[in-house]
Amino acid sequence: MRYVVEHRARRHFEQAVREHQCELRIVPRDDAHQTLVGVKLTTEPDAAVNGYVDYFGNRVTHVEIVKPHDEVTTQMRAEVETRLDNPFDFPLLAPVAERNWLRDELQRQPRLWDFVLHRSALTPDITRLEGEDISWPTYDAQEHLMDMLLTARDWLSAVITLDSELSDPRAASEVLKTRSGNAQDMAHLLVSVVRRWGFAARYVTGYRENDPDEEKADEAALHAWAEVLIPGAGWRGFDPAMSLVVNSSYVAVGVGRDADDVPFLRSSFRGADEASVQVQLRLLRQEEAAQQQ
Repeated sequence: MRYVVEHRARRHFEQAVREHQCELRIVPRDDAHQTLVGVKLTTEPDAAVNGYVDYFGNRVTHVEIVKPHDEVTTQMRAEVETRLDNPFDFPLLAPVAERNWLRDELQRQPRLWDFVLHRSALTPDITRLEGEDISWPTYDAQEHLMDMLLTARDWLSAVITLDSELSDPRAASEVLKTRSGNAQDMAHLLVSVVRRWGFAARYVTGYRENDPDEEKADEAALHAWAEVLIPGAGWRGFDPAMSLVVNSSYVAVGVGRDADDVPFLRSSFRGADEASVQVQLRLLRQEEAAQQQ
C-alpha cells in the first residue's frame, strides 16, 4: 500500500520567544516493512532545518529559529510504501525452538537487550505493581508466542477501557488504578507483559488508516502500538487499543523502549511559557491524494 502523509503542526506563544530549538519525530521510518519514498518538510517562519538518525533508527528533524517569533508552523508531506499485507506470513517455529532463536538473536544483536531489560514507570516490572488485583497473562513454553500475544492483546482490550480523550501517556500504576487509558498506555502495558516473559518488545508511534465504517473515519490521528520480536519472523506489531495485528494499513514513525524515547515533539526556547499546539493530520492512499491535487 502506498500512502501520502500530511502533517501540519502550529505552535502559538502568548509572547515572543527566541533561540527556539525543536526536534520532530514525524517522518515515517525506512525498515523491513515500509519504504520512505519521499518527504518534504517546511517551516514558517523560515528556519535552519537539519536531520539525523537517532540510536533507535528513527528519523529526527531538528529545527532552529534564533530570531524572536510568537508562532511557528511545520508542514510535512511524505510518501511511504507499506508492505506487510499479511503479518502471519512466516514459518512458525516449534515452541521449544523459540527461546533458542531469541537467545541466538540477542547474541547476534546485543542492542536488542534494551527491549528485554528496560523498565520504567511507563513499562514497569508488572510483578512489582502493588495493590492491583490483576491476573496477568502468563507465559507457557508449550504454546507459540504468537498465540500468547493474541491472547494478551485481547486480554488488555477487555481489562482496560480505551479513552481517546487522554493525550499523554501515564504511569502503568495509574492506568491500572483507573482501568482506562489511551493507545499509548495500552501499548506500554503489552510491552511490559512481553518483557516479563523474557522476550523483546518495543513501543511504536505512527499513523493508522481508519476503517471506512469507523466513527470519524476521514480523520487520521497519531497512534501507538507495540512490536514484538517474533522468532522466525522478526518484528510484528500488536495494537491492543484496536484489537488488531498491525499490517500494511499502519505507518510506523518511531520506535523506542517507551514513549519517552520517541516524542513527536521536543523543544526548548527562551521568553515564554509553553505554547498552545494545533495538529492537523491526513493519511491518504496515493490515488486519493492524486485526486485531491
